[in-house]
Amino acid sequence: MDYNCRDFPSEVLNKLKLPFVLFCGLVYFPLMKTVHIALGSLRAPKLDGVREAIAAVGSLLDSAAVFEVVGVEVPSGVGHTPVSRAESMAGARNRAEALHELGRERNEP
Repeated sequence: MDYNCRDFPSEVLNKLKLPFVLFCGLVYFPLMKTVHIALGSLRAPKLDGVREAIAAVGSLLDSAAVFEVVGVEVPSGVGHTPVSRAESMAGARNRAEALHELGRERNEP
């Protein structure tokens, strides 16, 4: 069957199981998916740290994915400056649970 670039069905490219296909002068990423990583903070150093970590190991987690780090302000339930490891860990757990609940409320992953 003959196709031109405008009407070529993407499902044919998807079946190739390749990370990308150069087709009609365009690079097509049929298997590319976006993995959203929510961080319970808007602080730049924390966001930068997660982005750097994902840049270093993201391809080991999923070589066919693009990772997007999103900061979300959620309550930690502990003081601004935790005074113990236990308080710091409780704040981290509270933020993770708040992010999870927020995602469920918004019907987001």
